[in-house]
Amino acid sequence: MVFNRLPSLEILEKLSYLSAVIGFILLSIAITIGVIWLPKAFPDFSYSDPKLISSFLVWLLYGTGILSKSLGKWRGKKVVVLSIIGFVVAIMSTMLSNFLAKSFHSFY
Repeated sequence: MVFNRLPSLEILEKLSYLSAVIGFILLSIAITIGVIWLPKAFPDFSYSDPKLISSFLVWLLYGTGILSKSLGKWRGKKVVVLSIIGFVVAIMSTMLSNFLAKSFHSFY
């Protein structure tokens, strides 16, 4: 059966946490570079752009989960559920901001 070949839940939780930390670090770098580069590239931009707000929201969600796990407040299912919520928010915000919102990202 397929489930017999999967690693234990502890290993999957560690992999999920490690992936979230790596993604959080890379997202932090991308947001920092974007905030520095954005005023130079688009002088008439707004910080209330839907993609900027949604990126910061995803950053906050993952940061909360990582901080809670590293401080030992949350373990197991709570961290995994928050990680899944962060992923769903990231996908939904990307889709909604691409198709519905008018912003300086529209040229893509």
